[in-house]
Amino acid sequence: MTCTSCVARITRAVRRLDGVHAVRVDLATDAVIVTYDPARVSLDTIAAAVVDARLGVSKRRSAAVHCPAAPSAS
Repeated sequence: MTCTSCVARITRAVRRLDGVHAVRVDLATDAVIVTYDPARVSLDTIAAAVVDARLGVSKRRSAAVHCPAAPSAS
């Protein structure tokens, strides 16, 4: 990522995905932090959204933040 338009493109692409709760793109560290529900969207789908925004991506599963599934109503 080299500019604020990159940040905006990535943010829009990832935010559109069903199951994504929050996106933070840090230009200084070249990182994308995503809070998401893994039952609704996969890390691969998120990575593909970044790539589709015409940017490269490096997946680090240890940096992924998962939201716990909501308890089912009984």
